[in-house]
Amino acid sequence: MKNNNKTLCIHSETRERVTQFVYLGSIIDNTGGTEVDITTHLQKAQAAFSTLNKTWHLTAYSTQTKLCIFNTNVRPGKTPKV
Repeated sequence: MKNNNKTLCIHSETRERVTQFVYLGSIIDNTGGTEVDITTHLQKAQAAFSTLNKTWHLTAYSTQTKLCIFNTNVRPGKTPKV
């Protein structure tokens, strides 16, 4: 295997070295740290939550309905209880 700072050769195929990439929705970087990944997840959650800001202040929806909306949109992977 031949290495230099910019390329990587594996089984006769040249691959570019990168400082970070996304794998299964998580950001993997060359330092092994999780700061970028956690920051990205927090930003996504904040964006999802802020899009629902008007909904939280409406009195037309019950608290149970608002919780279902929250669980469906902000916490994907959790099935809302009906």
